[in-house]
Amino acid sequence: MAISFWLLSVAMRTIPVGTAYAIWVGIGAVGVAILGMVLLGESRDIMKIVCLLLIVAGIVGLGFSIARGLITFNHGSDGSRPYKIGTST
Repeated sequence: MAISFWLLSVAMRTIPVGTAYAIWVGIGAVGVAILGMVLLGESRDIMKIVCLLLIVAGIVGLGFSIARGLITFNHGSDGSRPYKIGTST
């Protein structure tokens, strides 16, 4: 769990907090659901699988949006300066 929090903090250095958190929660939700089906024998009905695939599609969509620059991260309260990795201001 500590690794998960650390990876979230690393991601938040380069992408917006809301986007990073949405991806983090989505990965966790899908992971727990899959573990429940595999290890605990929970149901594997088609509706559950479709909904999990929709969550995965949302995560992938957010990832593509970040990669294509559709989601940007501005550093500073006025939103005028783009955040650059390795800068302190």
